[in-house]
Amino acid sequence: MKITSLKINDFRIFKNVEIILGEYITVLAGSNAVGKSTILGLLGNSCELKKDIGTPILQPLFRCEWSELFKMSPTFDKTKSNVATIYFDNGEPLSYRITWQDKGSRGRLIPNTKTDDGTDTNAKKSWPTLYLGLSRLYPLGEALISEKENNNISISEELITTYKNILSITDEISTANQIHLTDIKKKTSVGVNTNKYDYLTNSAGQDNLAQILLSVESFKLLAETLGDAYQGGLLLIDEIDAALHPSAQNKLLDFLYKSAKKLKLQIVFTTHSISLLDYIILKSQPLKNSNKNLIESYFFTRANLEESPTIIRSPNRNLYTNLLLESVEFRKGQKIKIISEDAEARWLLNKILPTNLLNQVNILDTHIGYNELLSLVKCDSTYFRTRIIVLDGDVATKTSQKRDITNLNMVGNNILLLPGGKSIENSIRDFLLSDSQNVKEYYSNMICLSQGITKIHFMQEDLSTFYNRGQKRDKLKAWFNAYLSIFEETQLFNYWSKEHAEEIESFITNFKNNLVTISEQLYIP
Repeated sequence: MKITSLKINDFRIFKNVEIILGEYITVLAGSNAVGKSTILGLLGNSCELKKDIGTPILQPLFRCEWSELFKMSPTFDKTKSNVATIYFDNGEPLSYRITWQDKGSRGRLIPNTKTDDGTDTNAKKSWPTLYLGLSRLYPLGEALISEKENNNISISEELITTYKNILSITDEISTANQIHLTDIKKKTSVGVNTNKYDYLTNSAGQDNLAQILLSVESFKLLAETLGDAYQGGLLLIDEIDAALHPSAQNKLLDFLYKSAKKLKLQIVFTTHSISLLDYIILKSQPLKNSNKNLIESYFFTRANLEESPTIIRSPNRNLYTNLLLESVEFRKGQKIKIISEDAEARWLLNKILPTNLLNQVNILDTHIGYNELLSLVKCDSTYFRTRIIVLDGDVATKTSQKRDITNLNMVGNNILLLPGGKSIENSIRDFLLSDSQNVKEYYSNMICLSQGITKIHFMQEDLSTFYNRGQKRDKLKAWFNAYLSIFEETQLFNYWSKEHAEEIESFITNFKNNLVTISEQLYIP
């Protein structure tokens, strides 16, 4: 069982948004007060596991209750139906409604779904769920520890090894103690005892990491108990990076990813850590034949005072770095990068694109074949999603590459083919040798006649004169560049463009759409 998506119609600051969950990991990043924790609460409130089936190590139940995490506001949380819906990969979706009980003094978020026989029910889905709010940001020595007995708990050697590896510590860990804190509601912590210190002196980072590891261990034990009846589970972590240094954050992500695969978990967490987001980009990879990824990441922002947060799927580094650091001046004048095959393609781009579009882009001085370029995009699709890739028109005649382009564009890339259906130099030469009305008008141009630019001249020309080695395309490139200044003087492009007017118009439209898409991803106003 897995959650496929969360759609919020109208709840708190969210209006008409959708979050597609990753197969294993979903990352919610952004500044404060943009609703990341609200997303966790909505997901967690949808499912639970009855106590008689299994219980976790630290918490009383595999359950997350909205009312235990959030207060309802009589002013803003008005009675309303269908405020949000959670979709699963099997079974009925679950929607929420807001209601007020006890004479309007107690607000509740009520789930609505159907049982297997189609009966309406307000019961949660039967699926183990844990929520971790890593709220203890001070050492245990500053906390109020309950008078209850803080019992020793059993932890496996494997868990101890993972704990030590993530924190890069070498101290010998002998036992661990469950700790009940009285100054934080419903807070049960855990501390380790080593040969140099005991559980009372554990740091906040140690506490947070231990809670996460024991939650994963809880799912592992549940899987062993239930056997074939085990269907995975949902682990929600608010501020996963709290009190952990960057290396520990990265190692923890690796552990959670492996655990999610092994234990059929979906893990959703929030973060403000730029270094962790950098590492996530390296780990992200698309899921074949699906509109979701193994790791999904989202950035939430209200930097432009939006009523509902802007949510960017698969944000790039510039976006989340600039917005988290609020370095607006760094983004000012940012241009979208264009990657093409060669100088001839760049010549045509500068001719085709209107000035207002050229001012928004940086056409890079690249020299690379289409096969190599497509291979790079396949290797790091996320990186290239914020670039426009422009290939020569002749790629359209190559079945395999055309299929690759279609598949890459379906997962968010922006790959366009130049007009003409051929390389630009081949298209220009074929145009000069054609019988079209546009080329006749070109040859009748007095500038052409005065310079001896005629159809007969090109028909009798030997391409080897310009480049006597290599393939035909090499000879065509040499020929094109030899004539380029004459083509400019005789305004050849104006006549060629009439021949390909519809293709050019379509190319410009698609180019504009790609610019809009990337600008939204980069959060360029």
